Amino acid sequence: MAITGGVLIIMYALNVFSTFKESLENLKYASLFHYYDFAAAVVNNHIDALNAAVFLAVGITCTIIGAIAFVKRDIATT
Repeated sequence: MAITGGVLIIMYALNVFSTFKESLENLKYASLFHYYDFAAAVVNNHIDALNAAVFLAVGITCTIIGAIAFVKRDIATT
């Protein structure tokens, strides 16, 4: 859980730092916060297909990694 929190904090920091200088603008693409546009979803009732695809890909990837880690866990059974 600490790893997840750390990753989220790093992603948020990348998203914030990308707004400070133009040379850091490309950092925003490494953050999931860039792909979530709350205002467009609520106010305009619009969800960007690319952003939804990014979240879907991340979700599927994390599910696969979690399933592999679960199967390979080292728990002794009797």
